[in-house]
Amino acid sequence: MTTTDQRPIDAEVAAPTPAPAGVLSAIHDAGRLAALESTGLLGGDGDDVLDRYARIAAAMLQAPTAFVSLVDATRQVMPGSAGPDPTRLARYVPLGDSFCQFSVMTGTPLIINDTSSDALLHQMLRYKIRQGGAYAGHPLITASGHVLGSLCVVDDKPRTWTPTNLDNLAELAALVLRELEYRMGVGRLVSAQGLASRVQESVQRLEDAVRSLATLGMEASDPRLQRFGALSVRRMEEVENLAGELALAAADPNPRQKAESREPVDLRRAVTRSVNGTIRATGSTAIRLIVTAPRLMPLRVRCDPLELDRAIGHAIVTTLYHSSLAQEEVEMVLGVEDDGISCHATLTITGAGSCIPTADLARIVSRFHALTLRSHEAVADGGSSAISLVAGGVTARSGQVTGAVTRQGTRIDVRWRVPRVPDGDDVIDIQDAGTPGSPSAT
Repeated sequence: MTTTDQRPIDAEVAAPTPAPAGVLSAIHDAGRLAALESTGLLGGDGDDVLDRYARIAAAMLQAPTAFVSLVDATRQVMPGSAGPDPTRLARYVPLGDSFCQFSVMTGTPLIINDTSSDALLHQMLRYKIRQGGAYAGHPLITASGHVLGSLCVVDDKPRTWTPTNLDNLAELAALVLRELEYRMGVGRLVSAQGLASRVQESVQRLEDAVRSLATLGMEASDPRLQRFGALSVRRMEEVENLAGELALAAADPNPRQKAESREPVDLRRAVTRSVNGTIRATGSTAIRLIVTAPRLMPLRVRCDPLELDRAIGHAIVTTLYHSSLAQEEVEMVLGVEDDGISCHATLTITGAGSCIPTADLARIVSRFHALTLRSHEAVADGGSSAISLVAGGVTARSGQVTGAVTRQGTRIDVRWRVPRVPDGDDVIDIQDAGTPGSPSAT
């Protein structure tokens, strides 16, 4: 243990009597244990990054052994370790054999120059029968005050740790803590994603029920029921928007990296399937798909096919819902742009007479942008939509996706990079592609 200026205290004179009850009350703190669990490092396996930090600590302090230790309710786990033979180092020890438990209790560095004569360790049987050594540990304390464990170095001979040794250990412990807090953030993100998914599923079920009741109310002869029906639809839209914002907030911040191992998606097939599914779901005859890409040209991109299906359905349904006339068409054109240097598959969604709200436009653009991130080689922004007002209309732009709402209607343009192929220029519609039951192109 050290004083506030972190100079070592002579353990024979100043070390306190062990206080197991105090140690246990700190160790069993529910918030601390939850923080430990969120790191995902309590399984007892080694971690390459933390092993590297342990090797650096051992080298900096010229000690044979170092650990990144985490103390849970029953044991000390060492996801990071370094020693003469790392394969023979145990990755966990029982709590009763843990030096680091004392750092958890006090939240201060534990500095021992000679373990054989240290009063703090006098009752720990495992160290009674050992020859003397030296130990220096710096606590890993999160921003919320939870002591997760410590970064510690161990020498097999007694030694006096210098102020420079302890300063170096503290600096390195700060870097280890940043890594642990990053792991905790990832754990919270996974939990938030699960919660957002459950909320969206619940909202979808609620939406079906509310819209059914609202439809009955709006079709009734009583004006009060008609007003309540229309009000229910508007309130439900607010809940849907909040659920969508929650899902976006919990979305993977780096979806491109997550999808590196995915197989390429056939864009032509995926778009056709999505449009047909939306037609069947809505019963609308006002949805039209035209494919102008060369018939034999493969349009393969790396993206999540399920999310692509959802994004297309979201765009179509939103455009239809905000159409001023019931029979206004939503037209989708899947084509190719080739400037001789690079080639892009393009998807254009047009809704004449449809003026969708700015918030919905931004969500659609961001959703498609996340899909194009997985196929473009260079993307500078993080996926948020830039909103601008142009000539009485609204434009949302994010990477390779642009959405615009004007007095004439809504238009959304999406671009994916695809491999170049020899020249060819067939123009086909959805029925030519061999998909039955689709609306014909005129």
